[in-house]
Amino acid sequence: MGYPKQLRLKRHETFSIREGWLEKAINTIKEDTTCLSKDNGPKMLGLGTNMIKSLRYWLSACGIVYFDSKGTHITELGDMLYKYDPFLDDAFSLWMIHTTLVSNFEDAPVMNRIFNIPYNRFEKTYMVNLCKELFEEKGYEVKSLSSLDSDVSIMLKSYYSDDFSSPENNMSCPLAKLGLLSLSSNKEYVKEAPAVNSLDFRVVYYALVRCLICNDINISDEVSFNIEDLIKMEDNPMTLLNLSRSAFFLYLDEMKRKGFIEFAKTAGLNIVRIECVKSISDLFTSYYEEV
Repeated sequence: MGYPKQLRLKRHETFSIREGWLEKAINTIKEDTTCLSKDNGPKMLGLGTNMIKSLRYWLSACGIVYFDSKGTHITELGDMLYKYDPFLDDAFSLWMIHTTLVSNFEDAPVMNRIFNIPYNRFEKTYMVNLCKELFEEKGYEVKSLSSLDSDVSIMLKSYYSDDFSSPENNMSCPLAKLGLLSLSSNKEYVKEAPAVNSLDFRVVYYALVRCLICNDINISDEVSFNIEDLIKMEDNPMTLLNLSRSAFFLYLDEMKRKGFIEFAKTAGLNIVRIECVKSISDLFTSYYEEV
């Protein structure tokens, strides 16, 4: 009998992403890759030691940087944010960050589970207990319920805010601007569908590609799949983006019109074929060429 798998919880130091953190870090890293070190971080970024630890975690979990023995490195996503949206003013950037974050089970297991769970309404305590059950069913050991509770709290704080009106408010997480969570009068959190005009089809395409990768499907060559099979997979675009089935098919139609996919019925099955998977750079370049 093997040992239970370990979950990596509470790596955020109890801080959600704060307004201005990610863009300041990206721009500073471009000038000096030592800016996230224990010695240089507080001085260069104006944050306390624990906040620097939190920022390092969030930058990695969001796929913006990675760390190795040689130091800090900007990823392809980080490069595109720096090139096209250095102040993270465009919702497209936030959607791409969100999709990367919530499909990252290793670094953000609680966010990943909550977006995959097919419940549209829930209260916090119920979600903590449900996550514990789901992790244990998958063979993971939840050593600390308080750490799990903290991660659920941070997820809710990251995606729900009732105050973006004041420009002086820098405590809210920018991901809450996506409007994916609301809070009902009886204190239940509610998953909300994104506004159609705020979610570009390229983000849904990226979520689709992330789903294939997360489910160990090779995307280096031409890839084809049945949409019904995709919808049953974990980390599929409908779950990660709070999309209804009908909305997802509308986005697929737009991908087809723009030449991103081929979409046809074969033997009664809805088959998608991608001849050459587009990179993050391709998606950003295509988007900003249009806007």
